[in-house]
Amino acid sequence: MTHLDRVEGIVRDVLEEQFRGVVFDTVRIREGVDHDDDAVLYVRAVFRSDKPLDVGARVGFVRHLRPHLRRLGEDRFPIMSFVSTDDLSERETLNA
Repeated sequence: MTHLDRVEGIVRDVLEEQFRGVVFDTVRIREGVDHDDDAVLYVRAVFRSDKPLDVGARVGFVRHLRPHLRRLGEDRFPIMSFVSTDDLSERETLNA
């Protein structure tokens, strides 16, 4: 299991904890560099739900995720993208 596989597992666990009743079909993580040349993790979570995601949970998600990532030794900031399966195009690429 690679480091990014472990990061993905942590992200999935926190997603399930913070968004009860929402199904996350895909979590994709891409390593990158932001506009300030800082190393970051681009995270795309593709979900299914009968209702929109809770705005408060989306806004506060990274705050709940970062302590878990730090325990893994991961200090890069996760830049989150939440996409409904209804809005996902088959041709769309990972650009979280």
